Amino acid sequence: MYSSKDDLGRISMILWKDGRSEFFKSIELKIIGGIYMKKRNSLIISILFLLFIGFILSNNIIASGGSAALERAVSGGSGHYFISAVMNGSEVVKMKVGGNAGLSNKSGRLQLDKAVYAPMEEISVSFLAGKDFAENAWIGIVPSSVPHGSEVEADKEDLSYQYIQKRVEGVFLFTAPAVPGTYDMRMFDTDNNGKEIAYVTFTVTGGQTQPMLKLNKTVFSPGEEIHVQFTASGLYDESAWVGVIPSGVPHGEEEVCDKEDLAYIYIRKLPSGTIVFAAPAVPGKYDIRMFDSDNNGKESAYVNFVVTGGEGQPALRIQKTVFSPGEKINVFFTAPVSYAENAWVGIIPSNVPHGDEVVCDGADLAYLYISKQSSGTMVFTAPNTLGYYDLRMFDTDNGGKETASISFIVK
Repeated sequence: MYSSKDDLGRISMILWKDGRSEFFKSIELKIIGGIYMKKRNSLIISILFLLFIGFILSNNIIASGGSAALERAVSGGSGHYFISAVMNGSEVVKMKVGGNAGLSNKSGRLQLDKAVYAPMEEISVSFLAGKDFAENAWIGIVPSSVPHGSEVEADKEDLSYQYIQKRVEGVFLFTAPAVPGTYDMRMFDTDNNGKEIAYVTFTVTGGQTQPMLKLNKTVFSPGEEIHVQFTASGLYDESAWVGVIPSGVPHGEEEVCDKEDLAYIYIRKLPSGTIVFAAPAVPGKYDIRMFDSDNNGKESAYVNFVVTGGEGQPALRIQKTVFSPGEKINVFFTAPVSYAENAWVGIIPSNVPHGDEVVCDGADLAYLYISKQSSGTMVFTAPNTLGYYDLRMFDTDNGGKETASISFIVK
C-alpha cells in the first residue's frame, strides 16, 4: 500500500442494502475494504479483487446468524444486498449479493416489530430459519443477563417459547414479560443441547398495571349478585385473591383478612376480568378487597359497598354449585321474621319429593334452625357420598311447608 503524486486515488468497497443510505444510520458508514493504485492498468483488476473480497466478507458477516455487529444492527432483516466499488467518491461497479443476504441451511434471523414494549404487550417476531434445523428448534424469550450460546442454559431461563417445526420462515406472537427490563428473543437449532443461532434484544418499560376494583353499584340487597371488575399486576402470585370482608376488619394484612372473609375467588394470574359474588345475607358495611398472595400477602386494592333491606323474601344462595366430599358450604339466606322459631334449612337428597316438610324431615342429612333471623349465613358440610343434593328451607318444623331450595353436586 503506497501513494504518490500520480495516484489515481483510493478505491473503496461498501456494502449496501436495497440501495438505501438509511441502512447505515444505525451502524455508521464503514469502508470494509480498499486499495491504492499506482498504475492505470491495475484499475480493473483491483476493482474485481475488491468485489470478490467484499462478496466473501458480506456473506460471512450476514450468514453468521446474528453474531456480527452488522447483523445485529439490521435486526436480521432480509432483502437485496450490493457490493459497490467507489473511486474518488464515484461508484464505478456494483454487484448484487443474494436475495436473502446469504442465508445458509444452518443460519437464521429474527426481526421484531419494534424494540420497546409495555408489560404484557403483544410481540410480533418474524423469522428465517435454516432447513437443517431439528423439528424441535425453537424461539424464546430469555433475559438478556443469561449468557449467550448454550441452548441448555437458555432453556432453563426462558420465559416463553415456540417450536419452529421445520418452517423456514414465519411469524410468531409472544407476550412481553410483566417485569420491566432487557430481554432477548433467541433462536436455537434444536431443543437437545443445541446452539444459539440468532438473537435480537428488546426492552420492557413502564410501571406495572395499577390494581383496581370497581363495582356495578354500591348498595345491594341480601343475596344479590355483585359484579366486580378488576385489574391486577402481572407480578402477583398464582394464589392472589379477591374477597368479601366486613368493613370493620383492619386493612392491610392478608393473614388477618383471610380469617374474616365471607367469600373469595382466586385471580389465577389474570390481568383483568369480572368476578361475581353474592351480597352477604346480613345488612351492613362490607369491602371487596384484593390481595397479592394467599401466603401472608398484602392488600393492594379495595372498594366499599352496603347491604340493606328489612324482612326479605325466603331465599337461599351459595357461592358455587360443585363441592368435594366434606367441603364447607356457606349458605346465605333471607327469611320472613314471621316464620316460626323452629323454621329450618337442611341438606336433602335431590330425589326426595319437594313440598312436604314431614317427608323432607325424614330424609335430611343435616339441618340448622333459622331462629327468627331475617337473614344470615349458615355453614354446612358437603355429604361424603357423591351425588345430587338440595338445600331446602321450611317455615316450621311442625308439619310446615318448603319455601325455598337450591341444588348442588358433590363429586
